Amino acid sequence: MRHHFLPNLLLIEESEAPQTPPQRESILRAFDPISGSCEWTARVPFETDEMSPISMIACGGVIVVRAGCSVYGLSSTDGRLVWKVERPGLSLAALPHGETTVLLVYRGELLLLDCDTGTIANTTPIGGS
Repeated sequence: MRHHFLPNLLLIEESEAPQTPPQRESILRAFDPISGSCEWTARVPFETDEMSPISMIACGGVIVVRAGCSVYGLSSTDGRLVWKVERPGLSLAALPHGETTVLLVYRGELLLLDCDTGTIANTTPIGGS
C-alpha cells in the first residue's frame, strides 16, 4: 500500500494480491484529508513486463496517473476516467509543466500532454542513436 498526497486529496494505492506481470491492477482510494471520508474509488489496470510503480500528479481538475505503458486522466472530484493515452514503451516519468500540461517521459521521447483532454500537444525525440 502506498500513499500519495495531492492538493485536497490523500490517495491510497492498493494492489490486489496475488498479481503477476504483464497484467496488474491497482485500486485508488481518494480521501478528504480533513474529514477522512472516502470520496471515491477507482481501478487502474496496466500491462507491463517490468515492475513499474504507479505515480500520480495533480494537473488542473485531473489526476494524471502513470501506470506502465498507459497514462490515465482521472477526475479529481469523482475518480471517473476522463482520458487514456497509450504509447509504445514504458512511461518513465510524469512531471508538472504549468497549470494544465504535464511532461511525460517515455523511452525515446518526451511528450507535452494537455491534462484536460489527454491530447498530445508536442512530441520531442530524446536520447542518441
